[in-house]
Amino acid sequence: MLFGSLASAGLVDSVELGVMPVLLGGGTPVISGIAECVRLKLVHSEHSAVGVVTLKYELENGAI
Repeated sequence: MLFGSLASAGLVDSVELGVMPVLLGGGTPVISGIAECVRLKLVHSEHSAVGVVTLKYELENGAI
């Protein structure tokens, strides 16, 4: 995935995820294709009236 390639190259400083209240089945990895472990720190979250949750993470220093 694009995020995995960019994070592995050290070109990402934050990522935002939108979580929708829908059941998809067996599960799908949110982030894949990362060569090394990436440590994320939750810096902000909010939810809407319809149940959508937005999560903002920053990569911790020296995470890759």
